[in-house]
Parts: sequence; C-alpha cells; structure tokens
Amino acid sequence: MNQKRQPYENDTLQIPFSTTKGLVATAVALCVSKGLLNYSSLCITDNRYHQAEIPGVNGITNARSVARFYASLVEDLDNRQQKRLLNEDIMKKATISNTPENDIDLVRGYPNAFAMGLQVFDNDLKPFGSEIFDHEGLFINY
Repeated sequence: MNQKRQPYENDTLQIPFSTTKGLVATAVALCVSKGLLNYSSLCITDNRYHQAEIPGVNGITNARSVARFYASLVEDLDNRQQKRLLNEDIMKKATISNTPENDIDLVRGYPNAFAMGLQVFDNDLKPFGSEIFDHEGLFINY
C-alpha cells in the first residue's frame, strides 16, 4: 500500500483524545457563570450513564486551535479583541479539586485530582507552578 505522505503543519488536523472533556467542562463553567447551572447541584445521578462507554465523542481539531481555546480561558486574545471565555471567579471554581487529598487513582496507582471536569496538577507538576489544569496531554498554568 503506497500512501502519499505530507509533512505535519500547524493546521494539520489531528484527533486529540480527551479534549472533549475540557471543552465540556468549559461549557458547563459558562453555564454556571450565567446562572443556568450550579456546581453544587448534581446534574446526572443515573449510574448507567456514568458506567456507559461512549466512543467517538472526541473532537477533531489542530494543535493551534486547541492551544488558542485554552489560552482564551485565562486571558484575552488578539490584543484584547477577543475577551476571555471565563472570568477569574468561575475559573477558580472550575479548577478547585473535588478529589479527596492523596486519593489513589486505581488505574494509575498514584494520586490523581479532578475539579469540575478538569484534571488539576497542583502537586504533580510543581516546577510549572500552581493552578495547572486540564486533562493529561495538555497542561495549562493558570
């Protein structure tokens, strides 16, 4: 099988697994900021939903767009022409760990902390500072 190969470029489309989780967590935070949802209320309580494996829901994008999306969570872009998506108060709420301290991840065998849909790495990546979040594969220093 002879496939034509092209070099990777900035706008080459990729399938970044787990990106959807960060996008959904941001959408939820936007809803919280508009009073449409409340972080302290349970949204889905049906265990069947939590146990379901739903493949094929990851987004297809390029690295530049994902980086721009996450940058827009913490600052204005394009010389302040594009305002940040979430204000600082909502970002702080969205990145507070809900995981008991030193709770061991049964898959990885070491502590793993999650906030409101985002993974937080305050203790794991100390050289990068505090308030680092997202899901493994992309780390943001907030």
